[in-house]
Amino acid sequence: MSMYPMTDSTTKILKNFAGISPSVTLKAGQSQRTVSGTKSVMAIAQFKDAWPQTTPVYALPELLANLSAYASPTLTFEDTQFVIRGANSPSRVEYPYSDASVIPAVPEKEFDVTNPVAVFNLPDAAVAEIKKFASINSLPVVRLDADGNAKTIVVKPYDDKNPASRSYHYPVPEKDVQTLASDSKSVSIRFEHFQLLMDGGYTVSMGPWNYIHLTHQTEPISYFVAIMPART
Repeated sequence: MSMYPMTDSTTKILKNFAGISPSVTLKAGQSQRTVSGTKSVMAIAQFKDAWPQTTPVYALPELLANLSAYASPTLTFEDTQFVIRGANSPSRVEYPYSDASVIPAVPEKEFDVTNPVAVFNLPDAAVAEIKKFASINSLPVVRLDADGNAKTIVVKPYDDKNPASRSYHYPVPEKDVQTLASDSKSVSIRFEHFQLLMDGGYTVSMGPWNYIHLTHQTEPISYFVAIMPART
């Protein structure tokens, strides 16, 4: 039995996964993914160290809590269970793998990200502000407006049921715009889904798709977030 190195990056990814869905099947290998219960948010990550074997985990927050209860935890894999130990303790926790049949399936589909209308950077400070002010003002929707004619991109959390009320505007600086087509596009996502993103900066892509793609700028994780249907 080899000891699996729980790096800071892998731990952060698993904590983020746990916020998206409490149940996950971690596959043998480096590539991992999870999806929210509504199928509105999918996260795809790459572990630095390949996960040794496929392990269904019904209560990922509980497993992570067991790991964090030790000051310096170690994780090993047995045939039917994890074994968690602390570096300076003779004790151990035996945590059985779950029944795979109770874990919701995660789509293995590939997502089209070709022909984007807009690609831009949202630095970590902007992501933190969006989360903060949308939460303070109870703004349920985050709208992304890309205007090719005006050459502007604005991220705007607002109340879609009362658009004239309070809102927050983040105009993306020109230096952070990578691609902006001549046409315009506006899409909206739910703030509750934006809030699931790991803290940090992102490269955001909008295109002729029913989702936006967000790639973390320092951690090996990206997200596909479903856009809301256009209001008629």
